[in-house]
Amino acid sequence: MALDTNWELENVVGDCFMINIYGPRESSAKFSLWNRIAKFMHHHHGKFILFGDMNTVRHENERFGSLFSRLEADHFNSFIDSSGLIDLPIGDRYFTWMNKAGKKLSKLHRFLFSKEILEVLHDIHITALDRMLSDHTPILLHVLKSDLGPNPFKFYNSWLLRDGFDEVVLTDFKDIEKRIDDETASPLDRDKRIKLLQDIDKLDNLEAFDLIQKAHIKWDIEGDENSKFFHGLINHKRRSQAITGLSPLDGNSLEINVLLDEIKTAV
Repeated sequence: MALDTNWELENVVGDCFMINIYGPRESSAKFSLWNRIAKFMHHHHGKFILFGDMNTVRHENERFGSLFSRLEADHFNSFIDSSGLIDLPIGDRYFTWMNKAGKKLSKLHRFLFSKEILEVLHDIHITALDRMLSDHTPILLHVLKSDLGPNPFKFYNSWLLRDGFDEVVLTDFKDIEKRIDDETASPLDRDKRIKLLQDIDKLDNLEAFDLIQKAHIKWDIEGDENSKFFHGLINHKRRSQAITGLSPLDGNSLEINVLLDEIKTAV
């Protein structure tokens, strides 16, 4: 689906086309789709945002437990490069699809942007949300920093560090949501709702930074999975080669108890 739309950030981005993609499974159908979109972009000059389930990957490391098609990846990468699109990384998760058994994972969902959009919109961010019951991970496009006008009430970043602040924000947000559902919300309530959404986003980012820092600390202490594996091999080899005792040909052990004073005398 392609939309020529004036979205919320019109003053920053201006007019742009948004193309929602659900990629087919067959390789030939995928190639045809990329060609059709490329022709559309060629005949409609402007800014573009492509998003959705592409049903293909760009690199081999974007698949786990399933076959990787170099031909499909080359066609997809060629389409992205020739169209001047930029593939932004997704935060929080690497894979966006997992089968029910949890043994096959792929990065199928993504956002692709015209470079003109990213030149004027520097704080755009893509986040992977919880999968819940689906095998597909929803991804969210949002802007970390944007000028949406004056704040309806004052907010200090230091409040984020206070215990219980997240509960206050969520409680206020739920109250406003209820008034909106009951059609009793005022214009001020709607402005406050926007500000609360920004506060919730700040809380989410703060939690994400904490998780990243904890992950780095855990890696510094324990190392990654590869380092654990190799250290395990080395320690096993050392244990297998260590001399734990001596015995003569008759099989009797040569080990005897030695006093600490005797060790000191021998040394």
